[in-house]
Amino acid sequence: MAFSIKYKPLLDINILHLFFLNQGTDIFTSLSEAKQLKRLKDYNVSDFMLVKPSTETAEIIKGFKLVFKNTPKGITIWTKVDSSNNSKPFLALYEDLNLTFTITLTDKLFYNYTNIKPKNERKIFYFSNRKLADNSNKLIPLSGEDTFINSAYFLSDLEKENELERLNTNESTKLLGLIRIFIKADKSRLSLLKANGNIQNPHKAFELSFENRKTIWRYYFNKAQNTVDSDDVKEENSEPKILITKQEQPLTQKGFVPIALGDKELPNPNYNLIKPKAVSGTNQTIIFSEIYM
Repeated sequence: MAFSIKYKPLLDINILHLFFLNQGTDIFTSLSEAKQLKRLKDYNVSDFMLVKPSTETAEIIKGFKLVFKNTPKGITIWTKVDSSNNSKPFLALYEDLNLTFTITLTDKLFYNYTNIKPKNERKIFYFSNRKLADNSNKLIPLSGEDTFINSAYFLSDLEKENELERLNTNESTKLLGLIRIFIKADKSRLSLLKANGNIQNPHKAFELSFENRKTIWRYYFNKAQNTVDSDDVKEENSEPKILITKQEQPLTQKGFVPIALGDKELPNPNYNLIKPKAVSGTNQTIIFSEIYM
């Protein structure tokens, strides 16, 4: 008996976070494909966030014979396909049809290790393959573009208010952002279907990459320390019992960042506590991670 494909992938949304994927100073995106796959074996987006369809989208998924599934890397949507053409959705997906997903946090310490400025922690991200009418947000990146999420994806205060009105209370709690994917995008390379209505081959895979936070590491000692120019640390405000790293250092879940003080290697800080400090007379903020020796 001949085998016929009933469902086919329509889109993937992969979410990468370098806090979990980097290993010390080894950057995930610079690794070989084999090493990246090895790092992804222990990776699961649900450790820090949850992506799910909005109430309205859940009805669309049901009505248009789609299948939603969470994956360790994000989410995937499959569509039932036509029995005579397994590249065409079983039910026609009109161009303005859109699928909206909420991104909510499952880790209350997310902002500690994510490269988001403290003043922006109440803002909401918006990721879409179409821009809002009065919005200059960037379009959602495709997989492999190595684009880090930044403030260009934030909603304005008015847009945030409008979007929250479309959600119920449960959906807006701990909301980090929204993903809205239209069948037809502003740019054809981001559309889910070809002009003839067939599914793109390969199907579209979008990617949201979050960069891990870097901080100045501050060490408190019980007695004065001697430092030299070759050390990775220096005295803070001429206080030999308090040393800080000369440069910001990355916070990562795994691996070790070597910080030299003479012939010793200093420990790496925990991400549980960070301390922002505004720089007087500027718009800058320095973020410290502290360690008591």
